[in-house]
Amino acid sequence: DTFDIVVVGSGGSGLAAALVASVGGSRVLVLEKSELLGGTTALSGGSVWVPCNHHQNAIGVKDSREDALTYIRSVAPDGWHNVEDPLWISFVDHAPDMLRFLEQHSPLNFAVCNEPDPYAEAPGGKAFGRGVSPRPLRLSLLGGLRNKLRGPQFAPWLNYEELVDTNIYTNPRPWVLRLLPRILYRRLTGKRVMGSALIIGLLRGCLDQGCQIWSATQAEKLITKDRRVTGLQ
Repeated sequence: DTFDIVVVGSGGSGLAAALVASVGGSRVLVLEKSELLGGTTALSGGSVWVPCNHHQNAIGVKDSREDALTYIRSVAPDGWHNVEDPLWISFVDHAPDMLRFLEQHSPLNFAVCNEPDPYAEAPGGKAFGRGVSPRPLRLSLLGGLRNKLRGPQFAPWLNYEELVDTNIYTNPRPWVLRLLPRILYRRLTGKRVMGSALIIGLLRGCLDQGCQIWSATQAEKLITKDRRVTGLQ
């Protein structure tokens, strides 16, 4: 089998890379050694830290490139900037475009969480607006791959944003009745949240772009020729 790009692993980073490559016109294969797809991303809360994201405008958050870089530099361990600063700059410059790209080329749609930066009191920190999480998506979007999605360790029916905004686990009484219809609707319609929703959206985007997804396929070694990688076994 011949491909332009082979991605090893079906977690969030691997599928995002596969989506970018396939949108760019490459013939892409994603390999996953497990029977199940999604890796640890499918088990996660699915929240992503994206400074200066385009959803901030709707909730009145004022953010800037300078604030984001000031925050990262202020909370990083001493000396890390000597090596990491170019990576921080690249991340801050491109993360907002990444979020727009995912929403444009997949069913993913993100919502802002009312969660502070981990060190919100640090220079450049924000009380909320930089964390985003995927809105719920139906498992049926995966078609024949729906039984291959790695399931969460528990059965969450609220997404990361809703858990943060309501604090329902520590103070359930005012929220249970209000959120119960939403929970029942998602159970009846097969909608998934958190990391599961993130993987569903990425997989669907990759499939729509023509990516091939092979599970239960382990990559053992690179095949090289003249110091170039020419294949994978």
